[in-house]
Amino acid sequence: MTEAALFHKYRSEGQTFEGSEDLEPGDLIEIFRGIYQHWAVYIGDLYVVHFVAGINSLGASSAALRGSVDGEVRKDKLQDVVNSDKWKKNNTSHTTYDKKLKPRSKQEIVKKALSMVGKAVKYSVSDWNCEHFATSCRYGKALSLQVRQAETVVGSAAFGSFSVMSFSS
Repeated sequence: MTEAALFHKYRSEGQTFEGSEDLEPGDLIEIFRGIYQHWAVYIGDLYVVHFVAGINSLGASSAALRGSVDGEVRKDKLQDVVNSDKWKKNNTSHTTYDKKLKPRSKQEIVKKALSMVGKAVKYSVSDWNCEHFATSCRYGKALSLQVRQAETVVGSAAFGSFSVMSFSS
């Protein structure tokens, strides 16, 4: 059965999710969770593959901010991952990378994502998070704009503090 036929089969069985009409396997999904975004790879049939922290860790969120914790790559229904959060298909945030790195084909993106399902991997906010996972599936290289932007903000703040201290003496 073709992907289009599967899509229509699921729609006709009531398996729809608002906003999912334009999704294609291999698309990156950005989910807005307050101060951060969660990233997933759409694999078709209203499922995503995503990397989550703290599967076997108590207090995983705070531990993840301090270092690395256990994590797992999971395949879940898009609706279950998004829950009530806002989300969008987002293959464009990383367009600066598209100019430097060629995205894999959609089939290769899905194959890579599915090959990781069920694997336990160390989660680190700065080195290997859900965005790193999604971009590694897309490009073969782990990238995170969130981490890069946070490093820029922290670096600017530190430089500003240093400058104020240096010139106020």
